[in-house]
Amino acid sequence: MILDLDKLIAAHPEHLWLELSPELRERTWEQLGNYANDAARWRAYVNDLCLNAFVNWLQHEPDLADALLVSPGRSALPSIWEFVTGSRVELGETRLVLIPSEIYDIEEICVPQEWVDIPSWAGDYYLGVQVQLEGDECWMRVWGVTTHSKVKQGNYDKIERTYKVEKEELAGSINALWLSREICPPPKPDVAMLPALDAAEVAGLLQELGQIRSYSPRLELPFTKWAALLHNDGDRLQLYRRRLGYWSAGAYFAPIQQGIALASAIVQDVAAELGWMLFPEDKLLPAGLGAKNVRSQSDEVIKAGGLAQNLDIAGVPYQLRLIPHGSSANGHPIWEFELRNAALNGTIPQGYKLRLLSEDLKSFPHNEAIAHHERMELSIKLELLPGEILTWEIEPEPDSFERQFIEF
Repeated sequence: MILDLDKLIAAHPEHLWLELSPELRERTWEQLGNYANDAARWRAYVNDLCLNAFVNWLQHEPDLADALLVSPGRSALPSIWEFVTGSRVELGETRLVLIPSEIYDIEEICVPQEWVDIPSWAGDYYLGVQVQLEGDECWMRVWGVTTHSKVKQGNYDKIERTYKVEKEELAGSINALWLSREICPPPKPDVAMLPALDAAEVAGLLQELGQIRSYSPRLELPFTKWAALLHNDGDRLQLYRRRLGYWSAGAYFAPIQQGIALASAIVQDVAAELGWMLFPEDKLLPAGLGAKNVRSQSDEVIKAGGLAQNLDIAGVPYQLRLIPHGSSANGHPIWEFELRNAALNGTIPQGYKLRLLSEDLKSFPHNEAIAHHERMELSIKLELLPGEILTWEIEPEPDSFERQFIEF
């Protein structure tokens, strides 16, 4: 339903009304990070729009001289919005948590439990935000303000894991927040510490939850375990990246770079989790060969040459290989992506393409290899910075293709 903005402003002049311009909407959409599914991507879009508009308003308010900080930092937000709605702004010592909603008939603010009961996420004030993205006039309004203690006193929904506060219990003007902050600020949130998760438990949770990509797994665990996982920035980032198909080349290729023989545990782990397998140096792993078969029958030491992933393109088996080539003169690692026909003496047909893209799916110089004629392989070799993230794609697209991101 499209709401008449002029009538709404006339009816609720105490609310903070902000325009969401076409330029802001377009820029926000283009700059979104990667997400595992459409629901998470839209959640991130709505939250980012709300955050950008609110921060811009704060920066232009002459009476607000306090240091302004988005907390956690903007780089951490995709790993939050992948799972839950909400964002936080720090204005001096005051933490403001924004809870956006596209619901038409607002009767209450629903605050996800994560923003209340995770110590490092909790806010001093919670702002209910209505976002209107239909029609030509797009806007947001801050329609209700409350404190952490009042949220905790609200109705807790055990199924959705949210705290709900009726609109009658909220202050309708953001000016009430500024007045409270100056005259009688609320006590800092008293939030119970979360249990520590040991490394083995974290690894198990990452393996289990990382496979759930079609929806947020926030209700799959008891809250304390889920909250402890999100509370740790590194664990949350790992879970986010697993859901997107990220993995670290450096971590899995340590045996290769150190010249160590193939270790079956490492090989099986890579193959089971990522669909890749280590292959012996100077050899192409035959299609269909499992991870347990990479040692010779005499169990002689075999050095690993790289990772191979079996692909089917138009019903024909191929292999994508990822091969380390040491370091450049300035110490940066050199890697090669190589596509081969899995059959002995098989070829790559004319017109096939192997392409590398940045983390935001952008092209860069020398990122593509094209088979202008039938050939034995397509190869791209490049020098990378530590921590750089790439993804790959092939034309024609492989059967059952799922995008993966590789951190070097």
